[in-house]
Amino acid sequence: MCTVVFHFDPEAAYPLILAGNRDEMKNRPAKPPARHWPDRGEVVGGLDVEAGGTWMAINEARVFATLLNAKQSLGPEPGKRSRGELPLDALDFEAVADAAEALETLEPSAYRAFNLLIIDSSAVFLLQNDGETQIQAHRISPGLHMISHSDLNDPRDARVRWFKDAFERLPLPQDPAALEGWTAWADMMASLEGEDPKNPLTALTINTDFGFQTRCTALVALDRDEGAVWWHGEGQADQNRANKLSHFHKVEI
Repeated sequence: MCTVVFHFDPEAAYPLILAGNRDEMKNRPAKPPARHWPDRGEVVGGLDVEAGGTWMAINEARVFATLLNAKQSLGPEPGKRSRGELPLDALDFEAVADAAEALETLEPSAYRAFNLLIIDSSAVFLLQNDGETQIQAHRISPGLHMISHSDLNDPRDARVRWFKDAFERLPLPQDPAALEGWTAWADMMASLEGEDPKNPLTALTINTDFGFQTRCTALVALDRDEGAVWWHGEGQADQNRANKLSHFHKVEI
């Protein structure tokens, strides 16, 4: 039930401004973004130690990919391939259109349902798989978008209903290489309050009594010169501190 919010404008100095929270069981081991794959030395991403894949990664061509599980599809399933392979497969390409075209031909029943974003400074593609019929690739228009475990900008999703308009009102970071420029977005991603105060799953940062929680936050920007900035926040923001940026560090890309 991860959440990604992004603003895309191919004409802007920073075509991509993105924030994402990874929600996962707290006992599933993971490592922060780095070059974890000897056979893919050009890829930087977070490592799911259990399955060997990733939820978010970028390659040296500045193609960026991030994976979100679809609704009611948390965790592995016997006989299915790990969805964490998919961002790595996407980053075998230097153009997002080529990646989307290739992954669209995969067998949908080989994986549990997913949403996969593939992005560079010129285009955004969303690949969706219901786990049964087909994988569909959609080219996404410029603007601010939000996605969790259902469709893009889906008003049936409590997180989208509660937070998308709030993100629309926030200023975009003008200098994403400066962590302080992300303050407004990071504060919103750290929110523990959502549409339903009795349901922690409607907030953006979550803790539950069954071990499911927000494990990390990403703040990512791509510039028109194919540069990239990635701030990784391991764990959750300290709600007792005014500065909710204290747990972030810059990823070496």
